[in-house]
Amino acid sequence: MRITNIGARPVGEGHPAYIVAEIGINHNGDLDLARQLIDAAAAGRCDAVKFQKRTPDRCVPLSQRNLIRETPWGTMTLATPSSRAATPMCSGPAPPKA
Repeated sequence: MRITNIGARPVGEGHPAYIVAEIGINHNGDLDLARQLIDAAAAGRCDAVKFQKRTPDRCVPLSQRNLIRETPWGTMTLATPSSRAATPMCSGPAPPKA
């Protein structure tokens, strides 16, 4: 089996599993909740987290793009990007393993 690296971490046969926590959209657009979910994943010794992102140009029909809707992120059209969170928390190295 081939060994590869994710960052500085070797992954493959003979190495611990690389664990990714699926956060998806469970933060409901709330940055504080997203941070709490990241912290919970780190406390659970996950190596990474995964969020969902959609590309409105690809997934929203033209006839629906300008309709105003209530969403967990506020009032907006479906063409408005829902990812309003900054990424500094996600760009650094994972906390050390206990």
